[in-house]
Amino acid sequence: MGARLVSGFVCGAILGVAGLALLSRSLPPVTGPAPEVPVQAPGAGTVPPAGAAPTMPGDQPAPVAGGVADRPRALDLYARPFANPEGRPMLSIILIDTGPLGDRPVNLPFPVSFAIPPRVADAAALAQARRDGGQEVLMVLGAVDDPRLPEAVAGMEARVGPLDLAPPMQAEGRGLITWRPMERDVPQAAITAVLDGQGETADQIVAALDAAAAVALRDGRAVVVGDVRDETVAALERFAASAGAQGVVLAPVSAVLR
Repeated sequence: MGARLVSGFVCGAILGVAGLALLSRSLPPVTGPAPEVPVQAPGAGTVPPAGAAPTMPGDQPAPVAGGVADRPRALDLYARPFANPEGRPMLSIILIDTGPLGDRPVNLPFPVSFAIPPRVADAAALAQARRDGGQEVLMVLGAVDDPRLPEAVAGMEARVGPLDLAPPMQAEGRGLITWRPMERDVPQAAITAVLDGQGETADQIVAALDAAAAVALRDGRAVVVGDVRDETVAALERFAASAGAQGVVLAPVSAVLR
């Protein structure tokens, strides 16, 4: 028998990934170490690294759960209606909400997104109440396997650290809010500043919002985080009256993520 020669060809491809060059302008009132965001009890938010500028996703849609192209994402399905016909820079406000609802009523006529740790008491009822009030809900997650709030548009890191929530949020069709800029295949935004992590007064919070508006004007969008407290709510009401004059629009977090 004649000998057979088997020839094979190996084809390879090299994928280069270019990292984002992030602008590094720090906002005035953010100082001190970064504590964990509370998962069980009320407390102040986490301060992102000094000089960190927001990083935002592109306009391309993220893959949906199960890979079914026509299946609506939670990010779209539970988003608050929002229109920005003039294309103004967007400022999104997130309030960390640990309840109870009766002690912390917040009825604001403009978009505010509530970040709720799923392990707090009555988290599902608290989330439903916020949605009934016309606002969006996020989940503050301290671990990949934390319980879920079904109608949350996004997950939010409970702390700065090696917690990769991108794969589960992508699989669930949600967005992701992080404390540090990152590049993942999921609709994502980094926090620009914390409003009240050190017990700031309403005047100081308004000043922080003014600084965040300047970032939004520069970068097109920005995200700030605060707690549900009287001083913060009062400052938000004051700032909202002047937001249009500053050239920005207050937007739900889903609008920043999409």
